[in-house]
Amino acid sequence: MLADLAEAIALVCAFLADRQATFDDVIHKTGFARNGAIVACKEAANENDESRKRFEVMCREVFKKFKACINVQGVNAHRSDRDAINIVYKSLQQDREQADITDIIRQLHQVVNEAIETRDSGPESIRGTYDISRIDFDRLRKEFERSPKKNTTVQNLRQVVEQRLPGVSHRALTIL
Repeated sequence: MLADLAEAIALVCAFLADRQATFDDVIHKTGFARNGAIVACKEAANENDESRKRFEVMCREVFKKFKACINVQGVNAHRSDRDAINIVYKSLQQDREQADITDIIRQLHQVVNEAIETRDSGPESIRGTYDISRIDFDRLRKEFERSPKKNTTVQNLRQVVEQRLPGVSHRALTIL
């Protein structure tokens, strides 16, 4: 049973390592460095819907196997790994529960504001209309790419939109 637990933990570590997230930093670092490692692990898990679901399933396997080994001598050698996985997992769940569209919209507005140039074009500007064809989408894309948490932001936005607009298809949200 301990070997199964160790294998489940190794799968989580390999998953994160494949996405350039260092799981050991969650265990061994403290303070801001540890918080940064947790964010990096969340960002790796939020690469897309499939990766997030896969990561969550792997985490639950670790929890299930750890619980099955609770009375087995030697299980405590895996406790720090299990606790670190639990921190990342709970942080992902907390993002889902606390997804607030106002914060996401504020982040998107900031990116849009930096990418849009406004000019006085005469009477149209008085009425408050804006020609969205003038948006520099290349600049907007570059600004978004600079965001250190773009995967997490997209996942949170997708979840909020799905909750607020239950009729919107998953495919339409993927295109966004």
